[in-house]
Amino acid sequence: GIASYLVPRLSRFDVVILPQNDDRGREAVQRWAELLPKTRVLWEYPFSEGEKDLNDQVKRHGLSTTRKTLVAALAEVGITYQF
Repeated sequence: GIASYLVPRLSRFDVVILPQNDDRGREAVQRWAELLPKTRVLWEYPFSEGEKDLNDQVKRHGLSTTRKTLVAALAEVGITYQF
């Protein structure tokens, strides 16, 4: 969860959240998105079967491939990343 004292501070920023690939992760992010109005959530992030989070994806596909996947997902929500 997000500590309550951080919500006012985080509310000033555009926040991007990548939920974990399970129901509890998505439920937690739904609550965060309600608290943080500028939040963009990567709801449609392309996890493969058995991948719980970004770390699992890096272990399976490598850092370079995962970075490309993440950059493409960020572009889907209007965020561009310069290398």
